[in-house]
Amino acid sequence: METTDIITTLAEIAIALVGFSAIVVVLNPRPIRDWAESDQFNFRILVQLSAIVVVFCILPFGTHILLDDDQAWKSALLIYGIVHVIDLLSFIIRFAKHVPRANRILPFLGMIVAVSQIIVAMLAGPKLVELTYLVALVWHLFVAFISFVILVYGFGERSNTS
Repeated sequence: METTDIITTLAEIAIALVGFSAIVVVLNPRPIRDWAESDQFNFRILVQLSAIVVVFCILPFGTHILLDDDQAWKSALLIYGIVHVIDLLSFIIRFAKHVPRANRILPFLGMIVAVSQIIVAMLAGPKLVELTYLVALVWHLFVAFISFVILVYGFGERSNTS
């Protein structure tokens, strides 16, 4: 399977996750603004990370228009890594106090992925660049999926107690 096929599949999975979360929203009798803060947070993370995956699944194709193959992948990975770092820093600044301690490992691991994206984009060869790009996309999908599972399975318990 080629990298472009994998990227297309990852974009489809991200869109499916957002679609399933829309079903959760529709089936809930309360509007989102009345949800528990943790549910709102998980929904936001789910939608935001799925959108990031879709955008960065498209980016390599756009960079191929302007640059040769190797430089296009390196540029796309560098941009992705910078956006990943900015996204994580904004998350840490805004939400670190509200996240349970057990869940604080995800931003830490995310920062490792983000920094490795930038380092690999600047120093590595083409195969490692593509692999790192795919790993970063899978990482974001994994975190979005975790948010989806928490939203779906934890939602009924918090809704019934209110």
